[in-house]
Amino acid sequence: MNAPWREDALECVRILRAGGLIVSATDTVWGIACRADDPKALSRMSVLKNRPDDKPFIVLLDEPGMAAQWADDIADSAWDLLEVPEAEDRSITIVLPRAKNLPEAVTAAAPESAAGSAVPNGTRTIAVRAVRNAYLQFIIKGLGVPLASTSANRSGDPAPKGFRQIDKSILQGVDFVGRYGRDQKCPQPSSIVRIDESGRVEIVRP
Repeated sequence: MNAPWREDALECVRILRAGGLIVSATDTVWGIACRADDPKALSRMSVLKNRPDDKPFIVLLDEPGMAAQWADDIADSAWDLLEVPEAEDRSITIVLPRAKNLPEAVTAAAPESAAGSAVPNGTRTIAVRAVRNAYLQFIIKGLGVPLASTSANRSGDPAPKGFRQIDKSILQGVDFVGRYGRDQKCPQPSSIVRIDESGRVEIVRP
């Protein structure tokens, strides 16, 4: 039997493959998303959010192993967190030290960590999350590349706690608005941790 969200997810994949933007339910708050390897779509998403071009997006993966295609020097502690089971109450976004194969708009210049560890010149970090939501996993797998994602609100405004709280300007600025999950309350935003090449963990957002 097909999942009830299948047609919705297939339309998301079609729009994303064509370089479009979508608004959809995620494993945390409602989000705006595009394919993570498309600089034009990433720029358009920044404009819609009214946020600086140099502020990175979160990269959503369909499964933990996908991280190896987009980051180097992934420590064992990072793999452990990426593989946190679905039963956990809170999603975890992990900032990895060495991004690869993605536009700079998805990455960030690596700051010196709180522990004072040295950061190689030119290093770009990447924030990734392996989603546990079958709907999102289907979309990412169908697309074949990760999603670049951000909460569905203007920069500086609170993230929507449900579909009805999304500003009309956001909904009108994308190419497709997902129907799946509109009546569901959003889970809380993910916690965020930064992990360096040595596996040291720094909590960014509990």
